[in-house]
Amino acid sequence: MQDQNYLKAVSGLCPSLREPLAAVPDLLAQSAQEIRLGAGKPLYLHDGRRPFFLDRRGGCHDSPREARIVTREEVMESFRSLCQYSVHTHLDEMQNGYITTQGGHRAGIAGTAVYQQSGLFTVRDISAICLRIARMIPGSAEELVQQCCRDRVSGILLAGEPGSGKTTLLRDLILQLCSGREGRFVKAVAVDEKNEISSCLEVNGGRSRAVTCELLCGYQKAQGMITAIRNLSPQLVLCDEISAESDLAAVKSCADSGVKICSTIHAASVQEVLRRPKAAALLQSGAFDYLVLLQGSHAPCQIAQVRRVGVNHAEGCGGDAADSVRLGRRTAKGR
Repeated sequence: MQDQNYLKAVSGLCPSLREPLAAVPDLLAQSAQEIRLGAGKPLYLHDGRRPFFLDRRGGCHDSPREARIVTREEVMESFRSLCQYSVHTHLDEMQNGYITTQGGHRAGIAGTAVYQQSGLFTVRDISAICLRIARMIPGSAEELVQQCCRDRVSGILLAGEPGSGKTTLLRDLILQLCSGREGRFVKAVAVDEKNEISSCLEVNGGRSRAVTCELLCGYQKAQGMITAIRNLSPQLVLCDEISAESDLAAVKSCADSGVKICSTIHAASVQEVLRRPKAAALLQSGAFDYLVLLQGSHAPCQIAQVRRVGVNHAEGCGGDAADSVRLGRRTAKGR
């Protein structure tokens, strides 16, 4: 039986591409992280390690020579279909280079930028789509909970390269902490700016699985975090990647209110995190107790390192950043 998350992602594409994509072997459907289609280019999947080029019957090849070539019309029709034929409702997302589809799948788009006086307005003549498959992996956050949240609610900064499973871990962490799995119910708020986290909170049979987590969907992260601490009384706020200056100020406000944060940052190593001034500011905010590094796209959701954020946090960003942040290292159990 094929992976349902994969099939839902495929269902958003144009009919002529659904057939070969739906016919791929089950194991590849389960491991695929991205579906990539570009005008005049071969159709292929990527599992985080390598590409699999597809022919017209869904057969997989190491070389693009036998692959099915995607037409520009198929790219445009897939784009319209992913937008549910209401492109204008996705203009805000398109300004950031993506659209989010039903089920939390995110489609990165390439095309021609259209600017107005206020800046980038939209993207036209779509030439390529990178559809990232959103998944729920039940239990994937168990090790994270055991190492970081066993005795109390903790702030966690998840670091990893693209495709390493950061958002997937956030989804399962919500269920671990807010559904009674650990014998407790943490009051949490998920700020879901890109509509990628909320798939784990969907109501099933009239009941939400994450019973003590409230959802702020479509809010910009900074506004969502401030709204959460002012109005929803959370112990924990969860959100995807923090990057803007306004986000940093909101994180500090959460810390000053005694609220912990679980969020993500793109980085392939701890040293890469610590070299970034914004990351140092995050660690200094007091909202995070742990810095957790994931192994990478070759091993999604697998922890490589767990580091405790020291009392003094970041002391500066000059010189060797690894020396300017006091972190006591703990290695992930069994790794």
